[in-house]
Amino acid sequence: MKIKNEWQILCRNKKYNWTLEQLEQHKDQINWRLLSLNTVIDWSIPLIQRYQLNWNWRSLSHHPALPWTIELIDTFHELWDWQALSQNQSIPWTIDLINHFKSRWDWKMLSKNTALPWSVDLIETFVKNWNWHELSVNPKISISLNLIEKFERYWDWQTLTGRRDFVWSRALLEQFADHWYWNVLSKGVLPWSTELIDTYKTRWSWKNLSLNQNLPWSVEFIQQFEDYWDWRDLIHNHNLPWSLDLIKKFENLWDWKRLSYFCPLPITEHEVGYFQSYWDWYSLSSCPKVVWSIELIEQFKYQWDWGHLSAKEDLPWSLELVKKYEQHWNWYLLSDGLSANFNFVLDIIDKYQSRLDWYQFSRRLDLTDPKSVVLIDQYKQHWNWQKLTENLLQHFSLKLLHEFAPHWDWAILSFHYTHPIQWEIEHIREFKEYWDWERLLWNGYINISEEFLVEFQDVMNWTELSYKNIAWSEQQLEHFEKNWDWQRLSTNDAFPWTTTLIKRYEHLWDWERLSWNTALPWSIDLIEEYANRWNWQRLSTNEGLPWSIELLERYQEYWDWKGLSRNTALSWSVEFIRHFEHHWDWMILSKYENLTAELMLPFVDKWHWKTLSYRNNLPWSVEFITPFVQYWHWSVLSAKRRLPWSVELIESFKNHWDWKILSNNIRLPWTVELFEAYKGYWDYSV
Repeated sequence: MKIKNEWQILCRNKKYNWTLEQLEQHKDQINWRLLSLNTVIDWSIPLIQRYQLNWNWRSLSHHPALPWTIELIDTFHELWDWQALSQNQSIPWTIDLINHFKSRWDWKMLSKNTALPWSVDLIETFVKNWNWHELSVNPKISISLNLIEKFERYWDWQTLTGRRDFVWSRALLEQFADHWYWNVLSKGVLPWSTELIDTYKTRWSWKNLSLNQNLPWSVEFIQQFEDYWDWRDLIHNHNLPWSLDLIKKFENLWDWKRLSYFCPLPITEHEVGYFQSYWDWYSLSSCPKVVWSIELIEQFKYQWDWGHLSAKEDLPWSLELVKKYEQHWNWYLLSDGLSANFNFVLDIIDKYQSRLDWYQFSRRLDLTDPKSVVLIDQYKQHWNWQKLTENLLQHFSLKLLHEFAPHWDWAILSFHYTHPIQWEIEHIREFKEYWDWERLLWNGYINISEEFLVEFQDVMNWTELSYKNIAWSEQQLEHFEKNWDWQRLSTNDAFPWTTTLIKRYEHLWDWERLSWNTALPWSIDLIEEYANRWNWQRLSTNEGLPWSIELLERYQEYWDWKGLSRNTALSWSVEFIRHFEHHWDWMILSKYENLTAELMLPFVDKWHWKTLSYRNNLPWSVEFITPFVQYWHWSVLSAKRRLPWSVELIESFKNHWDWKILSNNIRLPWTVELFEAYKGYWDYSV
């Protein structure tokens, strides 16, 4: 099979079974970053060795189809991305395999890995290596009383408390009572009883208990702990035995401002009258549970908040009601609330057209009602046509569009972010004089066909059209060659780039923009052919190139090494970094997301250690910090809140910490024991 321009597509195909002959024949054209994701290649140690300088080792480290063995991992131990390897679900994990590379794993990622053969033996073997926060939340670890007891000193108890797969028992609660986070427990599904709550009443978060729907709610139960409940939050608990009697019984305890709006019971004229000295009338006026009537409104007309009442759609609206309280209404809010009630609008619009807020009215008018055509026509001068147009997009009517074509806001009709319309070519033709053509071209629901391009080429904004990421055909590129904005086209990553296409319009492309386009059929041959045209600074940051040691060597004097240093698509490995050790920008490289101890060790004199010390996303642990103990900025480390603080961590580096700064770090596991253990070190002035 001859692989010319097709090789780029083949590299993207994870299911294409490359032969060794094809790999060898096209090794200079292959995108090795993409090929590293292939799942059907006959992977073997010899194959990986043969092209070890070409592979993307991060992708290989995640790979599900490699023949994973201790031998395979050992053979390339300097090249793996150990953070990615630690997350790999396809490795046949065993205690022996984990132990073999104990110093290399990213233990945080390993602790999250659900594919490990989790057992007491596995946990115990590496008890000091695990990230216990991740272990505490790992769903594949079956938590039992014995397991909790065995590793009592290691668990992240806050995380453990919040696990939803616990089967809680009284024994479990009692045995580890001093470890549990009781505010978290207060939200949970425990074996709730009056006795349990009473036993630990000084430990619970009563705010969370008040919201917990799993408690054995009853009037007697509420009364027993009435001095403890959060009466504001109790209102939101729908599992209470709500009744008028319940509200009456504790009428002096409720938060009436909150109850006035969130009352779970229907509020009739009787309830309003009975508790009239308690209600917060501002909140009650907007309460969805009030059963409105003209009599209710009249009886308490001096207490209501008329702004809230004006906005309510569930009032018994009538011309009589509007007339009776016309001096009280907020007409802006009234217009908003009533627009959907078409028949009522017809009743009041003539009498109150000068009072209605037409902005709100236009926004909410029910355009689905056939009578809306008459109404719009009769009051054309009053409408806010921008808002009416937005309304039309939500309730589209071609009849209305035709009827009032000169009045609509065509910029909105051409393209609206939340309610775009798929205009057919006959619609575009029919309203050609009205469209905002720049906005219309950004409407992703329009089919920009050959017919469309030909018919509207004289009115279209070709600069905007060229910026759209559309897979233009070579015929379209040729047909409208003089119309296109070739600078914008150069950024297009949608159409099928070929070397022939690039050659044909060589004089038209914007080569700076072309240099950062990841979709080109990148190969050493392509780069070589236009070596004097590329913008090498842009090219250096392009993640689509077939990056390899050979490629970097070949154009060593052209590359922007700052750009290369921040290019995440490069196959970062010890060997790769060492090969160009004197070219990298080590400040930038120190910000590389996937740094590991193995990657850092060979270059300790190169890294920017202050930058590294500030980073939160390194695999922080005693094992990670130890090899570089003389390089860290310890004042920075001492202030860090995201280190996995533990007694072991503090003890391991007690002669290096800045104890004044450390004394002020609120993330330390502060206990009396910790305070006593280092009482000679703490700075008591902070």
